[in-house]
Amino acid sequence: VAGTGDRGLKIHDTSNWTEITTIVIPTDIERCARFLPDSSGLIVGYYTGDLRLWDTTTWTLMRTFDGPPGNDGVTGVDVSSDGLRVVSCDALFRVRVWDLITTQELAVSPSVRHPTAGSSSGSDAPNAIAISHDGQVIATTWRNDIVMLNASDASIRGWVLGHTSRPKSVRFSNDDNVLYSVSGDRTLRFWRK
Repeated sequence: VAGTGDRGLKIHDTSNWTEITTIVIPTDIERCARFLPDSSGLIVGYYTGDLRLWDTTTWTLMRTFDGPPGNDGVTGVDVSSDGLRVVSCDALFRVRVWDLITTQELAVSPSVRHPTAGSSSGSDAPNAIAISHDGQVIATTWRNDIVMLNASDASIRGWVLGHTSRPKSVRFSNDDNVLYSVSGDRTLRFWRK
């Protein structure tokens, strides 16, 4: 999947890198996407603050997750390994947990800004998110930090400090004992529980 920047997503066959289809959304620009664990769907986050689930067989819209009014956009999305929950981060500095079937928002975090950091601009908004394979922990980014949250209620567990530039991606190892982060400081870091 590749965002085109012109209100569309291009879907490619990975065996030969040919384009399968383009999903054109005339009014919205996509920001992030993640396949469901069984590859039956693609969840896409938009500048409108909404998430949309697309069927990967027919490339038709299956469900819409309505974001809050005034949201400047979903900046990251991930899906739990059981395929039942979606987690997203947004330009309002919030992490949201969604039910994949009902599209209901199950939990929303307080601001993920560090309490001693002072004011922030929209460019500080989280830009990456991951949910652990056991579905217990969420990791997201804020400025140069990684923020850890409880997946059950989106409450903040704490901050992981160490990068000197903004983390671009976070992922949990298969056993959830290590969190990987890639940053603009040109480092890949491994964080143990």
